Amino acid sequence: MTKRVVITGLGPVTPIGVGRDDLARALMHGRCGVGPFDDTIDHHLVLTHFGAQIGDWDPGRWLDTRQQRRLARNAQFAVVAATLALEDAGIDLHSDLELARRCGTILGTCAELEWIYREVLKLYNDPRGYKSVAPLAVTCSFPDAPAGQAAIVTGARGANMAVSTACSSSNNAMGYALSMIRLGMLDLCLTGGSEAPLQASTLAGFNKVRALSTNNDEPHTACRPFDATRDGFVMGEGAGIVLFEELEHARRRGARIYAEVCGFGQSCDAQHMTKLDPEGVEPARALQMALDDAGLNPEDVDYINAHGTSTPINDASETRIIKRVFGDRAYDIPVSSSKSQLGHLIGASGGAELISTLLAMEEGFIPQTINLRHSDPECDLDYVSDGAREGRIDVAVLNSFGFGGKNAILAIRRI
Repeated sequence: MTKRVVITGLGPVTPIGVGRDDLARALMHGRCGVGPFDDTIDHHLVLTHFGAQIGDWDPGRWLDTRQQRRLARNAQFAVVAATLALEDAGIDLHSDLELARRCGTILGTCAELEWIYREVLKLYNDPRGYKSVAPLAVTCSFPDAPAGQAAIVTGARGANMAVSTACSSSNNAMGYALSMIRLGMLDLCLTGGSEAPLQASTLAGFNKVRALSTNNDEPHTACRPFDATRDGFVMGEGAGIVLFEELEHARRRGARIYAEVCGFGQSCDAQHMTKLDPEGVEPARALQMALDDAGLNPEDVDYINAHGTSTPINDASETRIIKRVFGDRAYDIPVSSSKSQLGHLIGASGGAELISTLLAMEEGFIPQTINLRHSDPECDLDYVSDGAREGRIDVAVLNSFGFGGKNAILAIRRI
């Protein structure tokens, strides 16, 4: 028999709240994290001048001056989020070597593009040329930097790795962490994702493929998943890291348990780098795999946290995916997109959205989809557009679809 896995610590670092209590309040009150970029973001030559930015970011509570200087922004987010998750779980890995060796760090991310962008500019434009490039340019830009730095600071000595599958990176990282604990290779794992993609070349690239919203006049309403007037996603930054723990291990130490991670499914469309399969065959298969892995039937699911990016093709396709798996039951399940409030945190989105769902389970509300004002005939499910609702969530499904057709679905349940 495989071991059961639960979640015992939450570490959100998001545009609408850092720490579980701040995030829970923001979610309940419909706070939007999207706004015009400040002067730290190089956006003047691109078409989109707004995003979900963590304003006045100050990691000084967790990192000293030297660490702040040597850690790239996405690694800073990861370190703070991992620290918050362990604090929330009541665990200090530095005081228990054996426990530290049984705790892994498996995080999703795409890359630290800010360092690459900055150092390339220096290489070509600085009169010093090669000598101007920072010694840490390589180690800070590797996708595994957030996981490595989080382990260095927290003391986690178990399996350490990065999972990079575009927008599904967090869910795939968490799926891998789930397997490691189920197989007995770890007792605990810091998992989720971290991302800091707000810089010129990324913005320009997404503008070129017409994926980003360009609603510069009303940025606060630009991220409107499932709305008939949606014109693209809104990129954001941050981290969402949780502590997975083997159930009996958590019970022995009297841990607070948020939920059980009961199912995971993944697949690949094998069709296109940026477009979801319009019929949703392979994403639906991944969703069905997650339900089967968890031993769940369609009628068991109380809530779906949608990928819901606010792009014309994605949202209509996701609606069809949900209907394909749940049939008529799809119309009875509340569906919402955390991205309407958080923005799209790319490789960190799944971790942040899992935390949002867990907070909703704990606080007794159904998360909302803000900015949904105009009905789209192709998107006709219950998207919770009338504000957060009182309600109990016992079983939730979390969808994540990444560029390249990478589908990763998690299922969680109250325990």
